[in-house]
Amino acid sequence: MLWILALVALTSVMVGIFYPKIDYSEFSLLTDDQIKLYLEVPQNKLRDLEMVTEEGPYIDVKAPVGYRLNSPLNFEIDITPRDAAPVDMATFRIAYRLGDNWLDVTRKMLKQGDIEGSRVSVPGALLPVGQHAMRFTVSDSKKRQSETTVTFSVGE
Repeated sequence: MLWILALVALTSVMVGIFYPKIDYSEFSLLTDDQIKLYLEVPQNKLRDLEMVTEEGPYIDVKAPVGYRLNSPLNFEIDITPRDAAPVDMATFRIAYRLGDNWLDVTRKMLKQGDIEGSRVSVPGALLPVGQHAMRFTVSDSKKRQSETTVTFSVGE
């Protein structure tokens, strides 16, 4: 009976080592100054998912899904190899459209999220009410790049 308890304890420790706990707390994707810049940009009410370049891996944005979303948002992105060329996840980038510029938010989002293989999961991104655009970019071992832009609205 004691060996069963020892096995359960060891399994719990091993699970904690190999599968670290993800922090599902919310975080503000934009700083206060960035939100002020965002609020100065005219808003439209479109939703779009566009593959800008697709020579490299397939980028499938599973979430957020919908036309009018509520903050906080959860992001789920699946990346699939093309022509059996392995995905180079070190090249994965996330950018947020802020006015005429793209702001690299990769580090901030991945700090809150997780990459498991070629699946990216980021829970709890807080965004202000309005129209938003995110760009996801990744390359494969053959240096072929893909880029997908998703546009969505956040409601009150």
